[in-house]
Amino acid sequence: MRVTLRAGLTLFAIAAVMAGYYFWGRTDEPMNPMPASMPATLGPTAHQDPVTTSADGTSNNPGKIQPLTTRVFNPLQRTADLRSIYEQYRDSKDTSERNIAYLAWSACFPTFIAAQGGMVPVEDVTAALPANDPNRELRAAAYRALWGRCKGFSDMARDRLLAETQKQRDAWMSGRAHAPGDSAAQAHMAGSSQQALTIARAAVASQDPYAIGSLREFVIHYWWDHNDNHPDDQVDRPDLRALAFSIVACQTGLECGAGSLTAMQQCANSGACSGTVLDRYLQSLPTQEDRDAVLEESRRIADAIRANDYKALGL
Repeated sequence: MRVTLRAGLTLFAIAAVMAGYYFWGRTDEPMNPMPASMPATLGPTAHQDPVTTSADGTSNNPGKIQPLTTRVFNPLQRTADLRSIYEQYRDSKDTSERNIAYLAWSACFPTFIAAQGGMVPVEDVTAALPANDPNRELRAAAYRALWGRCKGFSDMARDRLLAETQKQRDAWMSGRAHAPGDSAAQAHMAGSSQQALTIARAAVASQDPYAIGSLREFVIHYWWDHNDNHPDDQVDRPDLRALAFSIVACQTGLECGAGSLTAMQQCANSGACSGTVLDRYLQSLPTQEDRDAVLEESRRIADAIRANDYKALGL
């Protein structure tokens, strides 16, 4: 079952790149209120030295990560003009800033590329939604709102739209437009375990919600492989451990509101249209027991992150 799920997630990640969206969750049921004891922030963010870069702009110092949540990621989530974010960061020398440009671009393309050039009319997209989808109208509204955030690209010639889409796909696949957690996952799956751990620990040390939330894919692969290699020392529910990192990011300053770009994409792409991003993470779980467990795990992870306790995190 785990092998099948791994293969499915890998194929889904590739499909997400090609389809032009970032997958975050699904929705079914209302969530419980968040625990009152959960801190509003992870704590003071220590100064981080700038990430050094190679000639092609790829970070070569995975041990240090610049906090980006307030300065870059949250503005991406709130902007009404995704092109302005894209143009600002597309040629950045910082890998994580290029990840922000990738997220801005892939929120719009190739979904909205028209055959004749320019952007496809949004009604052509919404007309393709399944007629029997109970959230069809909500999804259509989300696509219209998303198109509105993408319309700054509407005067871009088709040839450039296609070229930029290929450029962003290549940047993602090569790792030049990765978030820290994406880089850790790539290193881990390539067999570079120590490099992966160095990046993951740097994300924790940054105390930055964007970096911490990006660890989700690395964490699930890390614990899957741990369980495969240590049959006498199994870790329960790697999926919940991984999801807890995304929850902690939302709880500690990442923009996860109902009006955020991520929430809009969740609704448009998968019909998860109720509540905040955090609500939808919890609603995607099949049982209340799972929801309680992941909230408990998120409290444990938040405590360990504040203390820079890598051992408690299993890192």
